Amino acid sequence: MKKIKLLLWSAVVATLSACSSSSPEALEGSWQLTHIDGKPAATGVVLQLNLKDKKVNGNDGCNTFMGMIEKATDKELILSDLATSLMLCENMEQPDLFQAEIQKVKAYRITQKQLVLLDAQGQELLTFEKSTQR
Repeated sequence: MKKIKLLLWSAVVATLSACSSSSPEALEGSWQLTHIDGKPAATGVVLQLNLKDKKVNGNDGCNTFMGMIEKATDKELILSDLATSLMLCENMEQPDLFQAEIQKVKAYRITQKQLVLLDAQGQELLTFEKSTQR
């Protein structure tokens, strides 16, 4: 009976470990924005993180942006100020909000294929899903 309980407990721990990743390497790749400040986001917003070169870039739905990853640990993510193109699109509400929120990022959480960027107080700013595109 004890062996069964130990085996079940091990399976639970393994399952929970697989659902949540705290390795900075899990940040690597392309991410599609799904929510901004907890509200559904329009499509087309992409964040690309390259840990090897310490670079971040993407598209906020109107403008492209780029910058540096200053720090990436198992919980922290600090980005440099981002340079952006200066296109003016018909609706700038989401791009402007995205740019404001991404500058506040200090931490992150990854569960399965979802990346949540957090501010210094742990409030959710931006939520992404792992992109299948490169």
